[in-house]
Amino acid sequence: MIIHRLKAENFLKYRSLELADLPTEGLIAVSGDNESGKSAIGETICFALFGRTFAVAPDHVEKFIRWGETRATVVLEFSAREGRRFILTRLVDRDHNHSVRLASADAPDQLIARGLESVAAALRESMGFDYEEYVEAFYLAQRDITTSHSHSEAVRVMAGMAPMEACREELKNELTLEADAIAGVEGEVREVNQAIDQLGYDEGLLPRLTDTEQVLKTQAALVEERLGALDAATVTYQKQEPTLRATERTRRVAGRLALLFFVLAVVTLGPWALMTYLPDAAVTAEVAPLLEGRVQLPWLLYGGGASAVLFLLLWIRAGVMGARIRGLRQAGRDLKEAWEALTGLDEGLRAHREALADVVPARPTPESGDRERDMELIATARATDEDVRRALVADEAWLARTAGRIAQRLEDVANEMEDARGEETEYNRLQEIKRELEARIAGHRHRIRLREMADNLLHGALRQLSNVFTGNLRGLSGVTLPMFTEDRYQHVMIDENLTVRLFSNQKRDYMDMDEVSTGTQRQVLLALRLALAQELINRVVESTQFVFLDEPFAFFDETRMRSALDVLPRLSKDIPQVWVTSQEFPAAAIAFERHIHLERNADSYPDEPPREIHPALAPRETT
Repeated sequence: MIIHRLKAENFLKYRSLELADLPTEGLIAVSGDNESGKSAIGETICFALFGRTFAVAPDHVEKFIRWGETRATVVLEFSAREGRRFILTRLVDRDHNHSVRLASADAPDQLIARGLESVAAALRESMGFDYEEYVEAFYLAQRDITTSHSHSEAVRVMAGMAPMEACREELKNELTLEADAIAGVEGEVREVNQAIDQLGYDEGLLPRLTDTEQVLKTQAALVEERLGALDAATVTYQKQEPTLRATERTRRVAGRLALLFFVLAVVTLGPWALMTYLPDAAVTAEVAPLLEGRVQLPWLLYGGGASAVLFLLLWIRAGVMGARIRGLRQAGRDLKEAWEALTGLDEGLRAHREALADVVPARPTPESGDRERDMELIATARATDEDVRRALVADEAWLARTAGRIAQRLEDVANEMEDARGEETEYNRLQEIKRELEARIAGHRHRIRLREMADNLLHGALRQLSNVFTGNLRGLSGVTLPMFTEDRYQHVMIDENLTVRLFSNQKRDYMDMDEVSTGTQRQVLLALRLALAQELINRVVESTQFVFLDEPFAFFDETRMRSALDVLPRLSKDIPQVWVTSQEFPAAAIAFERHIHLERNADSYPDEPPREIHPALAPRETT
């Protein structure tokens, strides 16, 4: 941007200030004694653009108002990118009211922006820089010339590093948040682990209980089966025992009667046969006299036939009873088998002692030989109902107790399994929570790795930008430095911290700044400052630009000042308008495009007749 006109009322020491028709190229010199208002012109320009100066912050604008007045106004007309001309008007009063407006110079009544924020945004758009860049590059306030700090906001913006550093700062904040999040989630994981430890979950408990339950159910079914079989065989035996006894008696009676009728049949049919078929036999002759007169021959036939028939009938009945007895005695054998099966059951129960520990009672042991004798009696169906009850009562009681204890154990196992399932459910829930928390930690760590990678990439890019930026500064300073030093120093080394070293042709080596004179140091720093201005123009301004150098030659001798003043107008085509203030300039003619000389006691420029005021009420300059 190039300044065309500056006007102020009641600003700092000036009751009125107007600089019109300012040259757009060349040197604009401002001279005068101390407190004549030279620095106030630079501060007026800075205040017009940004509402603040190097010495006064935005929240103390009342300090800009001339002593004894209530308000101050500054008007700045300038041109910016593409040659557009603007009029910027800023007003402040002692009530801390601060207003600003921006209009086109071609149509002053048509506002482009109004208000602090709107005007600041419009100026940024038109000029390409903010206050920080302005004071680092284009405005050298009245203070010792120093090298800019590599980490200042303006330098970062000039180097194009500010957005990346903002990203790095955001990444740093995000890394802190991610680390805090990990710490928080790890605390939750510790709480979950404590809950898991307190739960004391045994992963093998439920499978063991399931196996125990299966064994118990199998053995319970087997006990029930054996008990049922024994009860059924016992009932069957007890029911059939009276029938067996009656059948045995019937078979014995039928056998005896059959034998009797067999004898009768032989006694009757024998003589009848001898007398009928062997009448001449000697035996017949002996038998006949015995029967003669006592028994008639037909009667023997009839009696013998009847006896034979009865024999046959009784013999058949005895055979039928025998078959029935054999069938009835099968109940005894079945009862014996059911009883003997208890031995295998007892062995099977003892084989599962791990699952049935302290559950199954010991099977009663009878006296030696009693069980075998009772089994033999039952197997041959010789045991009575009383014998069966006596023989089986102990084993039946053992089976009943075993079935009851297994049932109780099954109930206990079912309750333990229910508790185990509850613990398993709670354990699985805690494990799922733990997995989710660990997944969250993994996600946070993944994001940390990504951000660390991004930070490393940005760090590398920043170093590259810094190297490019300092390289550009070295190049630009290498152009300006020989001009300021009359070719005594032609090369500079600028590191990433903007530390400057000079190459000495005499020593053939680089020297630190403290190895050269104060005047040379200030020449070098002025060259570096102008190089920064050129770099900012190249990067963001993209148009011609003025610079304001307030007392840059405070420690220059006349030769150095003359050399610098000779160099400044031709320093860069991008910096055509150069403002320079000094108490006095060399007496020999210098080609100033405008020379503004200020008087210490004057309160206006151009000069107006001074008003007589008490010295104690004289306006004071704020610098």
